[in-house]
Amino acid sequence: MRRFVIASLALIACGGAAPAPGSNSAESNSDEARIAKALAGFTPGKPVNCIQQFRPTYSTEAIGDSILYRFNNRLIYRNKTSGQCDNGHRIDALVLRNFGPQLCRGQIIQTVDTLSGFETGSCVLGDFTPYTKAK
Repeated sequence: MRRFVIASLALIACGGAAPAPGSNSAESNSDEARIAKALAGFTPGKPVNCIQQFRPTYSTEAIGDSILYRFNNRLIYRNKTSGQCDNGHRIDALVLRNFGPQLCRGQIIQTVDTLSGFETGSCVLGDFTPYTKAK
């Protein structure tokens, strides 16, 4: 009986650890499609290390491992992060503890579950690639 329990636990542990085949590629394909749609008609520029955080208005949108900073109808910065800021289908908030007027490469962003208040992940900002739209 003891061997059966140990074997069952090992099987459950191995079965739960493996992701469903193709699930990550399907999610990344849909994320890339959403990013392509958001950046349609925009031309990428030369990446920069920092952007000004305190502008009159801007919005952010996290899609997969990218964060889009939309400053106006003609300027969007894309930041491809590394780490676990991809919140999947949960409703998480991006939290950045910043002590200056800029967002820069290498800063850490944490994700927090909006219902429980618990931290659910973190990631590091990469380069900011500007996307501009012609007049």
